[in-house]
Amino acid sequence: GDPTLMTLKSGADASSCSAKVSDVAALQGLINLADSSPTTAQGQFLQAAAAGIVGGAPSATNPGGNNAAMTCQGLTALTGAAAAPATAAKLSGLLSAVGLPQISLYGAQAGVAQNLSGNQLPNSPELTVSLGAQYVFKIGESWRMTPRIDYYYQDTSYTRIFNTLHDQLNSWDVTNLSLTVENRGLGLSAQAFVKNVFDKTYIQDSYLQDASVGGYTNVFLGDPRTYGVSVTKKF
Repeated sequence: GDPTLMTLKSGADASSCSAKVSDVAALQGLINLADSSPTTAQGQFLQAAAAGIVGGAPSATNPGGNNAAMTCQGLTALTGAAAAPATAAKLSGLLSAVGLPQISLYGAQAGVAQNLSGNQLPNSPELTVSLGAQYVFKIGESWRMTPRIDYYYQDTSYTRIFNTLHDQLNSWDVTNLSLTVENRGLGLSAQAFVKNVFDKTYIQDSYLQDASVGGYTNVFLGDPRTYGVSVTKKF
Protein backbone atom coordinates (compact mmCIF):
# COMPACT_ATOMS: atom_id res chain seq x y z
CA GLY A 1 0.00 0.00 0.00
CA ASP A 2 0.83 3.68 -0.06
CA PRO A 3 1.50 5.17 3.41
CA THR A 4 0.42 8.61 2.19
CA LEU A 5 -3.12 7.31 1.53
CA MET A 6 -5.87 6.13 3.84
CA THR A 7 -9.28 4.52 3.48
CA LEU A 8 -12.22 6.85 3.96
CA LYS A 9 -15.66 5.41 4.65
CA SER A 10 -18.82 7.30 3.75
CA GLY A 11 -21.45 7.04 6.44
CA ALA A 12 -24.16 8.00 3.97
CA ASP A 13 -23.91 4.85 1.84
CA ALA A 14 -21.16 2.73 3.49
CA SER A 15 -18.92 3.09 0.41
CA SER A 16 -15.15 3.39 0.75
CA CYS A 17 -12.47 5.27 -1.14
CA SER A 18 -8.83 6.26 -0.87
CA ALA A 19 -7.75 9.76 0.10
CA LYS A 20 -4.54 11.51 1.00
CA VAL A 21 -3.85 11.42 4.74
CA SER A 22 -2.77 15.08 4.63
CA ASP A 23 -6.01 16.11 2.90
CA VAL A 24 -8.17 14.29 5.42
CA ALA A 25 -6.19 15.72 8.36
CA ALA A 26 -6.53 19.28 7.05
CA LEU A 27 -10.24 18.96 6.35
CA GLN A 28 -10.90 17.29 9.69
CA GLY A 29 -9.05 20.10 11.45
CA LEU A 30 -11.30 22.61 9.71
CA ILE A 31 -14.39 20.59 10.62
CA ASN A 32 -13.32 20.49 14.27
CA LEU A 33 -12.95 24.28 14.31
CA ALA A 34 -16.28 24.73 12.54
CA ASP A 35 -18.11 22.47 14.99
CA SER A 36 -16.72 24.43 17.91
CA SER A 37 -17.59 27.79 16.35
CA PRO A 38 -20.53 27.34 13.96
CA THR A 39 -20.94 31.10 13.40
CA THR A 40 -17.43 31.61 12.04
CA ALA A 41 -16.60 31.79 8.35
CA GLN A 42 -15.30 28.23 8.27
CA GLY A 43 -18.35 27.00 10.14
CA GLN A 44 -20.78 28.64 7.76
CA PHE A 45 -18.81 27.48 4.72
CA LEU A 46 -18.75 23.86 5.82
CA GLN A 47 -22.42 23.94 6.81
CA ALA A 48 -23.33 25.09 3.33
CA ALA A 49 -20.93 22.60 1.72
CA ALA A 50 -22.30 19.72 3.77
CA ALA A 51 -25.87 20.62 2.86
CA GLY A 52 -25.02 20.84 -0.83
CA ILE A 53 -23.06 17.60 -0.92
CA VAL A 54 -25.13 15.09 1.03
CA GLY A 55 -27.85 17.09 2.71
CA GLY A 56 -25.97 17.04 5.99
CA ALA A 57 -26.30 20.56 7.35
CA PRO A 58 -26.36 20.72 11.17
CA SER A 59 -29.75 20.64 12.81
CA ALA A 60 -31.27 19.83 16.18
CA THR A 61 -31.16 16.13 15.32
CA ASN A 62 -27.86 16.28 13.44
CA PRO A 63 -25.51 18.63 15.28
CA GLY A 64 -22.48 17.13 13.52
CA GLY A 65 -23.71 17.93 10.04
CA ASN A 66 -20.35 19.45 9.07
CA ASN A 67 -18.91 15.96 9.03
CA ALA A 68 -20.92 15.26 5.88
CA ALA A 69 -17.97 16.88 4.13
CA MET A 70 -15.79 14.02 5.38
CA THR A 71 -17.19 11.44 2.98
CA CYS A 72 -15.99 10.13 -0.36
CA GLN A 73 -18.46 12.43 -2.13
CA GLY A 74 -17.69 15.36 0.16
CA LEU A 75 -13.93 15.14 -0.14
CA THR A 76 -14.15 14.95 -3.93
CA ALA A 77 -16.55 17.90 -4.12
CA LEU A 78 -14.37 20.05 -1.86
CA THR A 79 -10.87 18.99 -2.87
CA GLY A 80 -11.09 17.11 -6.17
CA ALA A 81 -9.62 18.48 -9.36
CA ALA A 82 -13.14 19.16 -10.64
CA ALA A 83 -14.17 21.17 -7.56
CA ALA A 84 -15.79 24.52 -8.36
CA PRO A 85 -13.10 27.25 -8.52
CA ALA A 86 -14.99 29.37 -5.99
CA THR A 87 -15.21 26.43 -3.60
CA ALA A 88 -11.53 25.60 -3.98
CA ALA A 89 -10.52 29.24 -3.45
CA LYS A 90 -12.74 29.56 -0.38
CA LEU A 91 -11.39 26.36 1.12
CA SER A 92 -7.79 27.42 0.43
CA GLY A 93 -8.36 30.78 2.11
CA LEU A 94 -9.93 29.23 5.19
CA LEU A 95 -7.09 26.75 5.60
CA SER A 96 -4.55 29.56 5.38
CA ALA A 97 -6.48 31.70 7.85
CA VAL A 98 -6.47 29.02 10.56
CA GLY A 99 -2.94 27.79 9.88
CA LEU A 100 -3.82 24.39 8.41
CA PRO A 101 -1.89 22.86 5.46
CA GLN A 102 -3.29 23.26 1.99
CA ILE A 103 -5.17 20.39 0.38
CA SER A 104 -3.64 18.96 -2.76
CA LEU A 105 -6.77 18.87 -4.94
CA TYR A 106 -6.28 15.11 -5.07
CA GLY A 107 -9.84 14.26 -4.13
CA ALA A 108 -11.19 10.81 -3.35
CA GLN A 109 -9.92 7.98 -5.53
CA ALA A 110 -11.08 4.43 -6.22
CA GLY A 111 -7.74 2.94 -5.13
CA VAL A 112 -4.03 2.63 -5.81
CA ALA A 113 -2.73 1.05 -9.04
CA GLN A 114 -0.74 -2.15 -8.51
CA ASN A 115 1.76 -3.94 -10.77
CA LEU A 116 0.65 -7.58 -10.94
CA SER A 117 3.17 -8.83 -13.49
CA GLY A 118 4.77 -12.11 -12.46
CA ASN A 119 2.30 -12.77 -9.66
CA GLN A 120 0.73 -16.18 -9.06
CA LEU A 121 -2.96 -16.72 -9.64
CA PRO A 122 -4.95 -16.98 -6.41
CA ASN A 123 -5.12 -20.46 -4.85
CA SER A 124 -2.75 -21.88 -7.47
CA PRO A 125 0.24 -23.46 -5.72
CA GLU A 126 3.18 -24.30 -7.95
CA LEU A 127 3.36 -27.83 -6.55
CA THR A 128 0.81 -30.31 -5.20
CA VAL A 129 1.42 -33.97 -4.43
CA SER A 130 -1.28 -36.59 -4.01
CA LEU A 131 -0.27 -40.16 -3.22
CA GLY A 132 -2.28 -43.23 -2.30
CA ALA A 133 -1.42 -46.85 -1.64
CA GLN A 134 -3.47 -49.89 -0.71
CA TYR A 135 -3.21 -53.66 -0.62
CA VAL A 136 -6.00 -56.22 -0.77
CA PHE A 137 -5.77 -59.25 1.51
CA LYS A 138 -8.05 -62.20 0.84
CA ILE A 139 -9.64 -63.73 3.91
CA GLY A 140 -11.08 -67.12 3.03
CA GLU A 141 -13.11 -67.40 -0.14
CA SER A 142 -15.47 -64.46 0.31
CA TRP A 143 -13.91 -61.75 2.42
CA ARG A 144 -11.34 -59.10 1.57
CA MET A 145 -9.48 -56.66 3.81
CA THR A 146 -7.97 -53.49 2.32
CA PRO A 147 -5.71 -51.14 4.31
CA ARG A 148 -5.11 -47.80 2.56
CA ILE A 149 -3.01 -44.69 3.13
CA ASP A 150 -3.45 -41.32 1.37
CA TYR A 151 -1.10 -38.37 1.51
CA TYR A 152 -1.62 -34.84 0.17
CA TYR A 153 0.85 -31.94 0.06
CA GLN A 154 0.24 -28.38 -1.12
CA ASP A 155 2.98 -25.82 -1.68
CA THR A 156 2.82 -22.16 -0.65
CA SER A 157 0.12 -20.18 -2.46
CA TYR A 158 -1.69 -16.84 -2.30
CA THR A 159 -5.33 -15.94 -1.73
CA ARG A 160 -5.33 -12.72 -3.80
CA ILE A 161 -3.73 -11.56 -7.02
CA PHE A 162 -1.63 -9.01 -5.09
CA ASN A 163 0.61 -11.75 -3.62
CA THR A 164 1.46 -9.76 -0.49
CA LEU A 165 2.72 -11.39 2.69
CA HIS A 166 -0.78 -10.99 4.10
CA ASP A 167 -2.17 -13.03 1.17
CA GLN A 168 0.24 -15.94 1.62
CA LEU A 169 -0.92 -19.43 2.58
CA ASN A 170 1.81 -21.60 4.06
CA SER A 171 2.45 -25.04 2.62
CA TRP A 172 0.64 -27.89 4.35
CA ASP A 173 0.18 -31.65 4.18
CA VAL A 174 -2.25 -34.20 5.56
CA THR A 175 -2.28 -38.00 5.93
CA ASN A 176 -5.37 -40.24 6.01
CA LEU A 177 -5.71 -43.94 6.85
CA SER A 178 -8.52 -46.42 6.31
CA LEU A 179 -9.19 -50.13 6.70
CA THR A 180 -12.02 -51.73 4.72
CA VAL A 181 -13.43 -55.24 5.13
CA GLU A 182 -15.96 -56.42 2.57
CA ASN A 183 -17.90 -59.41 1.29
CA ARG A 184 -19.11 -58.70 -2.20
CA GLY A 185 -21.29 -61.75 -2.30
CA LEU A 186 -23.24 -60.51 0.71
CA GLY A 187 -23.08 -56.88 -0.43
CA LEU A 188 -21.61 -56.00 2.96
CA SER A 189 -18.66 -53.77 3.82
CA ALA A 190 -17.31 -52.01 6.89
CA GLN A 191 -14.66 -49.31 7.04
CA ALA A 192 -12.69 -47.72 9.87
CA PHE A 193 -10.92 -44.48 9.02
CA VAL A 194 -8.72 -41.76 10.50
CA LYS A 195 -8.41 -38.41 8.72
CA ASN A 196 -5.55 -36.02 9.49
CA VAL A 197 -3.71 -38.74 11.36
CA PHE A 198 -1.11 -36.38 12.85
CA ASP A 199 -3.73 -33.82 13.90
CA LYS A 200 -2.07 -30.95 12.05
CA THR A 201 -3.46 -27.43 12.13
CA TYR A 202 -3.33 -25.71 8.76
CA ILE A 203 -5.09 -22.93 6.85
CA GLN A 204 -6.67 -24.04 3.59
CA ASP A 205 -7.91 -20.62 2.47
CA SER A 206 -8.60 -17.08 3.66
CA TYR A 207 -10.11 -13.87 2.41
CA LEU A 208 -9.71 -10.25 3.40
CA GLN A 209 -12.84 -8.31 4.26
CA ASP A 210 -13.46 -4.83 2.93
CA ALA A 211 -11.97 -1.89 4.82
CA SER A 212 -15.50 -0.62 5.48
CA VAL A 213 -15.99 -3.43 8.01
CA GLY A 214 -12.53 -3.29 9.56
CA GLY A 215 -10.36 -5.13 7.05
CA TYR A 216 -10.20 -8.32 9.09
CA THR A 217 -9.30 -11.71 7.61
CA ASN A 218 -11.50 -14.81 7.58
CA VAL A 219 -9.57 -18.08 7.57
CA PHE A 220 -10.70 -21.61 6.74
CA LEU A 221 -8.92 -24.28 8.75
CA GLY A 222 -8.55 -27.91 7.72
CA ASP A 223 -10.45 -30.45 9.80
CA PRO A 224 -8.66 -31.69 12.93
CA ARG A 225 -8.04 -35.40 13.41
CA THR A 226 -11.32 -37.23 12.89
CA TYR A 227 -12.07 -40.93 12.98
CA GLY A 228 -15.07 -43.17 12.59
CA VAL A 229 -16.61 -46.38 11.31
CA SER A 230 -19.06 -46.86 8.47
CA VAL A 231 -21.07 -49.96 7.53
CA THR A 232 -22.67 -50.46 4.11
CA LYS A 233 -25.19 -53.10 3.04
CA LYS A 234 -26.29 -53.38 -0.59
CA PHE A 235 -29.61 -55.01 -1.43
